[in-house]
Amino acid sequence: MEDVEVALLAVPTRSVESYAKEALSRGIATVDTFDIHGDIVSLRNALSQVACQNNTTAIIAAGWDPGTDSIVRTMMEAIVPKGITYTDFGPGMSMGHTVAVKAIDGVKKALSMTIPIGTSIHRRMVYVELQEATLPQM
Repeated sequence: MEDVEVALLAVPTRSVESYAKEALSRGIATVDTFDIHGDIVSLRNALSQVACQNNTTAIIAAGWDPGTDSIVRTMMEAIVPKGITYTDFGPGMSMGHTVAVKAIDGVKKALSMTIPIGTSIHRRMVYVELQEATLPQM
Protein backbone atom coordinates (compact mmCIF):
# COMPACT_ATOMS: atom_id res chain seq x y z
CA MET A 1 0.00 0.00 0.00
CA GLU A 2 1.25 3.42 -0.87
CA ASP A 3 0.62 6.75 0.88
CA VAL A 4 -0.51 5.17 4.16
CA GLU A 5 -0.41 7.79 6.92
CA VAL A 6 -1.92 5.95 9.90
CA ALA A 7 -2.38 2.30 10.84
CA LEU A 8 -5.15 1.39 13.29
CA LEU A 9 -3.83 -1.73 14.97
CA ALA A 10 -6.75 -4.08 15.60
CA VAL A 11 -4.61 -6.99 16.79
CA PRO A 12 -4.31 -8.95 20.04
CA THR A 13 -2.62 -6.82 22.71
CA ARG A 14 0.46 -9.01 22.91
CA SER A 15 1.03 -8.47 19.16
CA VAL A 16 0.76 -4.66 19.27
CA GLU A 17 4.46 -3.95 19.80
CA SER A 18 5.71 -5.97 16.81
CA TYR A 19 3.05 -4.65 14.42
CA ALA A 20 3.54 -1.08 15.63
CA LYS A 21 7.31 -1.24 15.26
CA GLU A 22 6.91 -2.54 11.70
CA ALA A 23 4.56 0.30 10.73
CA LEU A 24 6.53 2.98 12.57
CA SER A 25 9.77 1.87 10.92
CA ARG A 26 8.08 2.62 7.57
CA GLY A 27 7.09 6.11 8.76
CA ILE A 28 3.45 5.16 9.35
CA ALA A 29 1.81 6.55 12.51
CA THR A 30 -0.02 4.01 14.66
CA VAL A 31 -3.04 3.96 16.99
CA ASP A 32 -3.60 0.91 19.19
CA THR A 33 -5.78 -0.28 22.05
CA PHE A 34 -3.03 -1.94 24.11
CA ASP A 35 -4.66 -2.93 27.41
CA ILE A 36 -2.06 -4.48 29.69
CA HIS A 37 -2.02 -1.71 32.29
CA GLY A 38 1.30 -2.65 33.89
CA ASP A 39 3.17 -2.73 30.56
CA ILE A 40 2.01 0.60 29.12
CA VAL A 41 5.11 2.55 30.18
CA SER A 42 7.51 0.03 28.64
CA LEU A 43 5.45 -0.07 25.42
CA ARG A 44 5.48 3.74 25.32
CA ASN A 45 9.25 3.79 25.68
CA ALA A 46 9.79 1.13 23.01
CA LEU A 47 7.44 2.70 20.46
CA SER A 48 8.50 6.29 21.15
CA GLN A 49 12.06 5.43 20.22
CA VAL A 50 11.04 3.87 16.87
CA ALA A 51 8.52 6.65 16.15
CA CYS A 52 11.07 9.42 16.80
CA GLN A 53 13.68 7.70 14.62
CA ASN A 54 11.17 7.65 11.75
CA ASN A 55 9.57 11.06 12.29
CA THR A 56 6.13 9.70 13.10
CA THR A 57 3.78 9.10 16.05
CA ALA A 58 2.52 6.16 18.10
CA ILE A 59 -0.72 6.64 20.04
CA ILE A 60 -1.06 3.82 22.57
CA ALA A 61 -3.82 2.49 24.84
CA ALA A 62 -6.50 4.43 22.96
CA GLY A 63 -9.32 2.03 23.73
CA TRP A 64 -11.89 2.14 26.50
CA ASP A 65 -9.91 0.86 29.50
CA PRO A 66 -7.23 1.99 29.49
CA GLY A 67 -8.13 4.90 27.28
CA THR A 68 -11.31 6.96 27.27
CA ASP A 69 -12.54 5.58 30.58
CA SER A 70 -9.18 6.39 32.18
CA ILE A 71 -9.36 9.99 30.92
CA VAL A 72 -12.91 10.50 32.20
CA ARG A 73 -11.98 8.98 35.58
CA THR A 74 -8.94 11.30 35.85
CA MET A 75 -11.01 14.36 34.92
CA MET A 76 -13.61 13.49 37.56
CA GLU A 77 -10.89 13.06 40.19
CA ALA A 78 -9.51 16.51 39.26
CA ILE A 79 -12.95 18.11 39.49
CA VAL A 80 -14.01 16.32 42.70
CA PRO A 81 -10.77 15.26 44.42
CA LYS A 82 -12.46 14.00 47.59
CA GLY A 83 -15.09 11.92 45.84
CA ILE A 84 -15.12 8.21 45.18
CA THR A 85 -14.13 7.35 41.62
CA TYR A 86 -14.58 3.86 40.28
CA THR A 87 -15.92 2.25 37.16
CA ASP A 88 -18.19 -0.76 36.89
CA PHE A 89 -18.08 -2.82 33.72
CA GLY A 90 -20.37 -5.51 32.47
CA PRO A 91 -22.04 -7.71 32.35
CA GLY A 92 -20.45 -8.49 29.03
CA MET A 93 -17.64 -10.09 27.09
CA SER A 94 -14.07 -9.13 27.96
CA MET A 95 -12.35 -9.17 24.59
CA GLY A 96 -8.80 -8.82 25.94
CA HIS A 97 -9.20 -11.67 28.41
CA THR A 98 -10.93 -13.84 25.80
CA VAL A 99 -8.07 -13.33 23.32
CA ALA A 100 -5.51 -14.11 26.05
CA VAL A 101 -7.19 -17.43 26.90
CA LYS A 102 -7.56 -18.38 23.22
CA ALA A 103 -3.78 -17.95 22.83
CA ILE A 104 -3.08 -20.81 25.28
CA ASP A 105 -1.98 -24.05 23.61
CA GLY A 106 -4.71 -26.65 23.72
CA VAL A 107 -7.60 -24.17 23.85
CA LYS A 108 -10.04 -24.57 20.95
CA LYS A 109 -12.53 -21.83 21.98
CA ALA A 110 -12.84 -19.44 24.90
CA LEU A 111 -15.13 -16.73 26.23
CA SER A 112 -14.37 -14.44 29.17
CA MET A 113 -17.28 -12.60 30.76
CA THR A 114 -17.13 -9.68 33.22
CA ILE A 115 -19.83 -9.93 35.89
CA PRO A 116 -20.16 -6.81 38.11
CA ILE A 117 -20.82 -7.35 41.81
CA GLY A 118 -20.67 -3.68 42.84
CA THR A 119 -18.43 -0.67 43.60
CA SER A 120 -15.80 -1.48 41.02
CA ILE A 121 -15.57 -5.13 42.04
CA HIS A 122 -16.26 -7.74 39.42
CA ARG A 123 -16.01 -11.43 38.83
CA ARG A 124 -14.51 -12.87 35.67
CA MET A 125 -16.12 -16.02 34.32
CA VAL A 126 -14.03 -17.85 31.72
CA TYR A 127 -15.52 -20.61 29.58
CA VAL A 128 -13.07 -22.85 27.72
CA GLU A 129 -13.43 -25.61 25.15
CA LEU A 130 -10.27 -27.68 24.90
CA GLN A 131 -8.91 -29.18 21.73
CA GLU A 132 -9.20 -32.93 21.51
CA ALA A 133 -6.05 -34.59 22.73
CA THR A 134 -4.33 -36.91 20.31
CA LEU A 135 -3.21 -39.96 22.22
CA PRO A 136 -0.25 -41.99 20.95
CA GLN A 137 -1.15 -45.29 19.24
CA MET A 138 -0.16 -48.41 21.13
